[in-house]
Amino acid sequence: MKKNHLKILSLFIFCSLFCMSCDKSSLEGTIIVSAEYVKGVDPVSAIERNYMQIKNIGDGSSYWETVDYIEGFEYEEGYEYILKVQIIKYKKPAIDMSDTKYKLIEILSKSKKSINN
Repeated sequence: MKKNHLKILSLFIFCSLFCMSCDKSSLEGTIIVSAEYVKGVDPVSAIERNYMQIKNIGDGSSYWETVDYIEGFEYEEGYEYILKVQIIKYKKPAIDMSDTKYKLIEILSKSKKSINN
């Protein structure tokens, strides 16, 4: 019987240490996705490509940042979106990976915008 308690205690300690060593944090937020793509150079392939512009409106941010995708979201150029997203921040991202990942929870609005050519 004593061995079972020792096994359970060991498992509990292992799980606790594993959870404490997680290298990411997650929170929910609201972002605006611009109606226009911006051109940028992929840092890995060095090829020019289109990126979405987003602004986090939950933290009062006044600047736009670029992202290549939002998991679960299908972007259509010409529409501005307001999205509720899960924001996952990595403490130690891989060299070719962003430190922030966005995952769609809900589309709050989608409105047609004119695109300046």
